[in-house]
Amino acid sequence: MRQKTQDILPGFFQNDSTDDKTLKNVQQYRDIYKAFDEYLTKFPEIEQLAHNDLKKLCKPKPDRSRTPDFTTQNLFRAVLVMTKEHLTWRGTTIAIAESRTLQNFCRLFSKESINFNLICQAAIHISPETWRNINTLFAYHMIDEGKITPEVIRADGTVVETNIHYPTDSSLCWDVYRTIDRIVENARKLGFGLYFPDFRFHPEKIKSLNFRISKFVKSECKKRKKMVRRYYRLIIDRTGEAVAKAKEIVVALLRIGDELAAALAMQLNEFIPWMEKIVDVASRRFDGEKVPNTEKVFSLFEPHTELIKKGKLSKPFELGHLVFLSSTRERFIVDCMLFEISPPETTLLPVVIERHEELYGTKPKYVAMDKGCHPGNEAMEDLLDDYEDEVEFLGIPSRVNDFGDEEMKHAQRFRAGIEGTISFLKRSFGLSRCVFKGFRGFCRFVGSGVFCHNLLTMVRADLASPGG
Repeated sequence: MRQKTQDILPGFFQNDSTDDKTLKNVQQYRDIYKAFDEYLTKFPEIEQLAHNDLKKLCKPKPDRSRTPDFTTQNLFRAVLVMTKEHLTWRGTTIAIAESRTLQNFCRLFSKESINFNLICQAAIHISPETWRNINTLFAYHMIDEGKITPEVIRADGTVVETNIHYPTDSSLCWDVYRTIDRIVENARKLGFGLYFPDFRFHPEKIKSLNFRISKFVKSECKKRKKMVRRYYRLIIDRTGEAVAKAKEIVVALLRIGDELAAALAMQLNEFIPWMEKIVDVASRRFDGEKVPNTEKVFSLFEPHTELIKKGKLSKPFELGHLVFLSSTRERFIVDCMLFEISPPETTLLPVVIERHEELYGTKPKYVAMDKGCHPGNEAMEDLLDDYEDEVEFLGIPSRVNDFGDEEMKHAQRFRAGIEGTISFLKRSFGLSRCVFKGFRGFCRFVGSGVFCHNLLTMVRADLASPGG
């Protein structure tokens, strides 16, 4: 059974130098992790929530009697290091091994670092619900200590992109074809090729078709336009044939009765609905039909990806999911909403207020949001009537003339602060692009980033205070 913690030394960070020879930025780096350690020690419920998930990494009844080398505390803190430093799995392992400060923070004793595979497994095992509960619990503690004021909030949305390439019909067909070929080749190497028809796949030819389409698709030459159209028809037809063959292979593998063959069949079968949809959309678009974005698949490997238009000049559309944040004047994120299917932002004002009441027991007294979140004059009047006794001011302009009002102008200046919070999340914690797989992985990635942001925000505020 994996232990929660291990008592090894009476104190940590005792070797940190505070003399004049230590560079200022080095000392600040050490102070931040020392403060992280103090917060996690002060509020052990945070690590307890992570422990409830991470203890599942061990078998209930292990064959060996020895205890694992690392506790859940070690693993949770390693995940925090990875998120805070915006590192890869391997980069996290190296950073911990080469830094005494990070080893102290992760409470490592028997070994100087943790294998990157184990850090990856730890990050996967902490559920999105646990990250949400950790963030809420930390907010409760900060409210109790008077460090944040949840009565005054500002809210805004941003798009966190998924880790996919730019989708075109030809590139998606190539993804389908090469995935089928890869799984079928794995089945053949394991000796299961005798049990299904000897289908031949030619990935090099499909790759070449995709390359030539990508190269000449924007050409103005009539001859090349005809050639691109012919290649498009060819790549769609051959991909459709490959999907039909894949269905037969799945049935044949399941008939074998072998566990490994069944696993390969299930792996291929999970892709088939999305593969069929990709081929169908590509064929319809080739025939001139305008396909709604809701019916399209933008990635075979991240099919949950959504196309979102935020009206940005530099980015007409983004591929990912909408994340809607609410923060206090202290830049502490008190709520984070993630949408698999994003609603119009004009409908989110009552959602923000009701969720805030559900989490903190009372509606916010002051809410500032941007013009794009205004629900409309009639709906706004209804909301003002509903919240008349509880919400003192809703700082959401409906038109440019509203900025002439001094209170509204002040509200929008206050609201602009969340733009900095969003920028900080994307630059420092990598929330511009999610590298975790699946929508639940997306929620884990955002949840860990929000918690590290809140922890760092509180630590910086403490260090900046006169007694810090």
